[in-house]
Amino acid sequence: MGGLMAQKTDMELRYERGDASADQIQEVVDEVLRELAVPGSEAAQEAHAAGFDPGQLASAQVTVREGAQGVEPFLTAVLIGIVVSLGSKAAEALWDEILWPRIRRRLGTAALKDKQSDQDPPHAQNLSLQVPSATDVAEHAGARRDLLRGQG
Repeated sequence: MGGLMAQKTDMELRYERGDASADQIQEVVDEVLRELAVPGSEAAQEAHAAGFDPGQLASAQVTVREGAQGVEPFLTAVLIGIVVSLGSKAAEALWDEILWPRIRRRLGTAALKDKQSDQDPPHAQNLSLQVPSATDVAEHAGARRDLLRGQG
């Protein structure tokens, strides 16, 4: 076959867990991906409206899972992994314009809560970091030096 090979994109989105479980979200995602393969379906029409071939989007691999559970179950993040052979714009459009609107309609607007950045752990604003003072560091270094000398 001639033509250009499409770029494979692997994208992960992270959301604060809402009212829906990862399994419930995965069920809706799987349903929409199957629907993309049906010409004239609602999902296929949404893909066309976003400027993409529904058949190519239907071959995307989308996994929904819960991240490591925090101290409280409601602090758990939901991770959505998208692998599509059309580039990052297609992966974003698949989520933003096709999957996420359908999930909200089917499971409610609180199915997922706030989107989290890749750099920030869930509820980073609730974490505190204690930075030792220069005195603490010097005392620790002195104690360590004394300990090492005593072992020598």
